[in-house]
Amino acid sequence: GDTLVLENNQRVRLLSINTPEISSRYREAEPGGIEARDWLKKQLSENQVYLQYDTEKRDRYDRLLAYAWTPDGDFINEKLLQKGLAALTLKPPNLQYADQLIAAQRQAIKQQQGIWGDKHYQPRKVSSLTETAYRGWQRWLLTAKSRSQTRDYWILKVNDKASLRIAKQQQDLFPPLESYLNKSLEVRGWMSKRGDQYSLFVQHPSAIRLLD
Repeated sequence: GDTLVLENNQRVRLLSINTPEISSRYREAEPGGIEARDWLKKQLSENQVYLQYDTEKRDRYDRLLAYAWTPDGDFINEKLLQKGLAALTLKPPNLQYADQLIAAQRQAIKQQQGIWGDKHYQPRKVSSLTETAYRGWQRWLLTAKSRSQTRDYWILKVNDKASLRIAKQQQDLFPPLESYLNKSLEVRGWMSKRGDQYSLFVQHPSAIRLLD
């Protein structure tokens, strides 16, 4: 749902969005994955697409990174967000359409479109973290209690097992980090696990929603 294959077999990863996974030999399908894939196939029925690159042209998997338009002028990345078929995943320095894409997701959330109305993607308390239930894109409810730092990251500690990481080189994109402390937050993204510690790497403030 978020990857195209061109006629030369070059893979294109659509920028700034993430759709649920479809099944493979490595994992089961996630709710909404097939819907996103089928919608994208329908948009590309003419087998023609216009691509635009941002600052980074390729990712570490050597996929092209691009925004895509249909011949009729529909902005595919934006449409996937508007329909709730994808979640916003802004990653600096590729922020050319950030404001437009943020607005598209805000519309989908307001209308409870797609994943936003799906029970599988409702917010979960970070206290429910377990070894078998942290994988995949999720919405986490949490309160950051303190701030510390390493050489490259600011660390917002949630509890003894969970924290948020923000790269110092991306700090200027965020409001003062103190504004997140002791507030109820919804944070969207992927938890990673190292030993018994869980952390969520936040690359853009659009992934954090202040609840109070």
